[in-house]
Amino acid sequence: MFNSLERQRSEIQHLESSHHSTGLTLGMAEATDVEKYWQEKLEPQLMKAFRAIREYRLLHGESKAMHADPSVMEMPLGHREVVRQIQLEIHGRAAALTNGRLADGHSTMTEFVSHERERVVLGKHDAFRLVTPTLEPVARPGDIVLVAEHGKVVPGSLVVAICSDHLLARRYQVSQEHPDIAILTAQAVSPSAIAPPLIAHISTVTLRKIIGVLFDPAGFPVSAPSGHELADCGGDAAVKQLVSGTLGLVQVSGGSAEPQALDGQYLLIGDAIAPDVACRSLEGRPVIATDSNGGLYFKRLRVIGSQGVMLESIHSGGDYPPVFLSVPGNSGPTIEQVWPVLGVLFERP
Repeated sequence: MFNSLERQRSEIQHLESSHHSTGLTLGMAEATDVEKYWQEKLEPQLMKAFRAIREYRLLHGESKAMHADPSVMEMPLGHREVVRQIQLEIHGRAAALTNGRLADGHSTMTEFVSHERERVVLGKHDAFRLVTPTLEPVARPGDIVLVAEHGKVVPGSLVVAICSDHLLARRYQVSQEHPDIAILTAQAVSPSAIAPPLIAHISTVTLRKIIGVLFDPAGFPVSAPSGHELADCGGDAAVKQLVSGTLGLVQVSGGSAEPQALDGQYLLIGDAIAPDVACRSLEGRPVIATDSNGGLYFKRLRVIGSQGVMLESIHSGGDYPPVFLSVPGNSGPTIEQVWPVLGVLFERP
C-alpha cells in the first residue's frame, strides 16, 4: 500500500497537483494514466485497508454494547414454592432396544423398584406459560417451561430472555464472527409461523436457562403483552394440576424420544392409569405403555375408534412404523397400562 502512494510515481504527482499551481501540463493522457492506476492499483488497496480497519474496530474497538438499548424490565417470579414441591424421584431408564434399532420407541425399563430412590429437587426454579410457537416441537403454546434462577447458559440452550422490554422464549446462539453478539432463534412446526431471529449484544440481554417443560394437554387461556412470548402460568393451582399424581423421573437412553427428549434427559411420568381413561384424556400426547405381550413403549397415543389404539413414533425421522393394539376385551395384543408423560427435564439441577 505504501509503495503505491510513493511521491515519485507520476500518477501520484498528477493526483496531488493543483490546477495551474505547477509547470506541468495536465491533459487527457495524464488523466488516462491516473484513471488506470486508480482502478488497477490504488482503489483495490484502499478498499482492502478500509475493510481491515473496520473489522479490527468491530472485534477489538470500543464496545458497541455501551450504545445498545438496555433491558428495562426485571425477570418475573414464577410460583417457585409450588415448583419446589414437584415429586422428582428417579425410577429407572427407558431405552429403545428392539432388534438393536434405536428410536423405534419399543423400550426396556428398570422401573418402579422398591429400593430407596434418588430424589431431585427444583430448589430455585420458576414456571412460565409459553404463549407463542417459538420452542416447537419441544414445547407447544400452553405448555409450562421450568426456568433455573442460576446456572451457566451455553450456546444451544433453550432460554427465557429479556431483551429491552420483551420477555422471550428462544434458543440461544452466539455469533462465530462476533462473540459478543447473541442470536435468539425461534422454531415452529409450521414454517410460516417461525418468528424472525433476534440479534442483540450479550451484555444487554438477561438470560435464564430453561431446564424442563410441563405438558398441558388442555392448554390454558392466557394473555400476554404485545411482543411477549411467555406469561404467568395461571397461578399455583395450574402447576399443581399438571403435576398431580406425579410418579417421578425416567431417564431416556438412546434416540427413541427425539426431538421431544434427548439421550440422557428425563421423562416426568404420572401414576399409571387404565387404558380407557388414557384414551379419553391423553389423545395425541406422549405416554409410556405396556401391552399384553410384555412390550413396553414410549410413543404418542392415538385413539382408533372404540376398538384400539395406535402408538406412533415420537422420533421425527419417520423411519419407524406405529404399533397397533386393541383395548382390553378385544382380540389380539392389547394395551394393558399407561403412564402419562407429564413433561421433560432436560438436565438435573
